Amino acid sequence: MWFDLGLDEPFYRQFGIWMSQLLQGDLGTSIFSGLPVTQLIAQRFEPTLALTILTIAMRLSILPVQGYMQLSQGLLPFLKHLILPALTLGLVYTALIAWMTRASMDELCGAWGTALDQHRSGGDQSGRSSSVTVFGTLVWDRSSRA
Repeated sequence: MWFDLGLDEPFYRQFGIWMSQLLQGDLGTSIFSGLPVTQLIAQRFEPTLALTILTIAMRLSILPVQGYMQLSQGLLPFLKHLILPALTLGLVYTALIAWMTRASMDELCGAWGTALDQHRSGGDQSGRSSSVTVFGTLVWDRSSRA
């Protein structure tokens, strides 16, 4: 791996190769996922842009971080004051579902790494079983509010 990454070359040569590839738009390949870095950046660009826009909207007071407006004061002010609390409440359930999915996978497969290895090799059947637990959590949550 040392030689594959060019780490046996002097630093100035490594830097020159990197700059040459950078100018051609080639950021290399991730050593963790094996995917091109430009593809990984492109995958994360949309959520990053959405978070940036939300942050700017909060800083400019377009989306207020506190307060409540009654519907009688207009639909737009009502919705503007509702967006951030709704997102916050939704994130709590997203975290719960992620945690339940992870716990189910750990229980079914013995270890997360084992499940990942099986999934990569095409022999993973645990996703179906863990979805039952997650679905049960969602149904239980809805029925407890009734």
